[in-house]
Amino acid sequence: MTAAPDPSLTFAGLVAGTANQLALAAARAVAESPTPPFNPLYLHGEAGTGKTHLLHAIGNMALVVNGRAVACYVRWGDLVAGARTAAALGRQEDYLAPVEAAGLLLIDEMQPVGDRDAEAAPLLALLDRRLTRRLTTVLAGREAPAALGGAADLAARLLGAGLVAELQPPDSAMRWEILHRQCEATQVPLSEAVLEAVALLPFDNTRDLIGAANRLIAFQSVSPRLLDPAQARVLITGVLDEPVPDAGVPTVRESRPLPSEPRLAEEGDEFGSFLSEVVASVSQQVDEWRARVGDAMLRWGGEGYRTARLQALLDTELPSQPDAVLRRFEEDAERLARLRGEIAEVAPELAGQEVLWDPDQVGAAEELLEQARTQDLVNSQPLGHYTFEGLVEGTSNRLALDAVRARASGSAESPPPLLLVGESGVGKTHLLHALGNLLVEQGQRGVVCLGAHAFAGQVREAAEAGALPAWRRRFRWATALLIDDAHLLATDPAAQEELAGLMDQLAVTGCPVAFTTAVPVAELTGVSPQLLTRMAGGLVVELPPPDREVRLGVVRQLLGAIEAPDAAALEEYLAGRQADSIRAVHAVVQRVLRAAEAGHTEPTQALARQVLEAAVARPAHRAPARRPAPSLGRGRLGEKLVEDWPVAADRLIEELR
Repeated sequence: MTAAPDPSLTFAGLVAGTANQLALAAARAVAESPTPPFNPLYLHGEAGTGKTHLLHAIGNMALVVNGRAVACYVRWGDLVAGARTAAALGRQEDYLAPVEAAGLLLIDEMQPVGDRDAEAAPLLALLDRRLTRRLTTVLAGREAPAALGGAADLAARLLGAGLVAELQPPDSAMRWEILHRQCEATQVPLSEAVLEAVALLPFDNTRDLIGAANRLIAFQSVSPRLLDPAQARVLITGVLDEPVPDAGVPTVRESRPLPSEPRLAEEGDEFGSFLSEVVASVSQQVDEWRARVGDAMLRWGGEGYRTARLQALLDTELPSQPDAVLRRFEEDAERLARLRGEIAEVAPELAGQEVLWDPDQVGAAEELLEQARTQDLVNSQPLGHYTFEGLVEGTSNRLALDAVRARASGSAESPPPLLLVGESGVGKTHLLHALGNLLVEQGQRGVVCLGAHAFAGQVREAAEAGALPAWRRRFRWATALLIDDAHLLATDPAAQEELAGLMDQLAVTGCPVAFTTAVPVAELTGVSPQLLTRMAGGLVVELPPPDREVRLGVVRQLLGAIEAPDAAALEEYLAGRQADSIRAVHAVVQRVLRAAEAGHTEPTQALARQVLEAAVARPAHRAPARRPAPSLGRGRLGEKLVEDWPVAADRLIEELR
């Protein structure tokens, strides 16, 4: 996939206008310096502005400066595809090793990297390692740095460490120089007036300008007379124009399409004859692009693709930019081919879907791939009834809730792991699943939320079946990893090892990772140092027992719409009772409600006092004390013990335990 720089593309062959001097100077500095002054260098600009030429020029200059240098040129799409194929064969490290070790790495056609683009993760990690080792990297792409990925992407951080230089479309002076060089290279003369007139035309990129120059040169090479500026402009734009009297070079003032038949002002009119040639040339070009479209329909239709877009192009009498339409169709067809390959890898049963053969449905095909990638993760989704709406916020848990919301917002560029520590029943599981459900609501399909026992069970089953590599591949598309009761992994070294590796994989893509544990970090025993370092290396937040504010909110949730004579007093009383967990608050409220139901009465503060304070007054769950029976030899029977129940509801509750 990698290649040496093209030796024909050098700095000597570049024409850089005033706006591109920064990019040119930066490129030369990188090529000539053994240690890069800025790393990486990212060149961005529209197609045809000279990015590829500049990349090769950097490589060739570096080879001249240091004959032992190793320079590798590769397109980003080819690099991703090659890494994917190598990964499928289990040889991704071997494939990427020479790329990572190259003294100068030139990556062209850099594409946006989405927050969930797992295929790009190892490549971004590779670039990060090169940056650490101070190996020179130069990238080029159409997109501005902000468009390459989300704020959480490693790509943004990589580019932020170096220099970004934008390549602008050629200005008039640059266009004149390019035209002049083309004439010198072909040894076909064009007048200075023609060069100046064409240089004033608004070309957006160098590629189109060179194409226009080649058309003029080709026409001039077979024409016995020298082109003048007006004729040159007509040949390039296809429209007639009127010169401006006080301007040295004609500019377009009022344009009108060329007639279907050439207009001859009179017999022997040379310009009319010239227009006839132009019309014939235009007709020939129309026939040529129609033939290309027809050939494309035969090619792509023969491969099974839907060609409705190309048919619509043929049905148009004179479409605008047919080459662009044809090129976009081919790009979409090639994109579908790549999508089919990826879907065949992760979900072969979906590879025959019709949308994968219709270039007009690339979006639907990408959606299908997203579904295929995450279908194995569906059983690991968070429980839907745990939501943020069901949480009660108070002073005691506000820090933990804020930390979880920050993870869901994706505001951090590379979020560290979140570890929630708290006793059993304080709401850790609810908070973890609420985070997962919030991510799902945001459109993330790859949210993995598992208990520690379930995670360890999956690892054990995969190991016994010899399917650990396939199990690991499932998580390539994970967008979040949430593990509950992580302290329970202390007795499972295999699960700990897999979890540590999975965290490393997700850290590259910036996916949020969160854990809960009932054991403080300092007291976690039986956990490997590798995993403990990763868990405790992020944000550790303690979730303490509920304070009165939280208890009151929970009580109100549980009492809900129950009508009671003194509901406010009952709520205040129940919230005022100490509880070491939210689960304990639930138990207290449910006990009062059951007592009210058993006594066919409304729950009141008085009833709550009878049920709860009477229970406190006697030893909880203690069998009635029995006095030893006196000796029968003394002529007395043993005493009959009777337990007193001042409240009948308490006795009923005790008997139902």
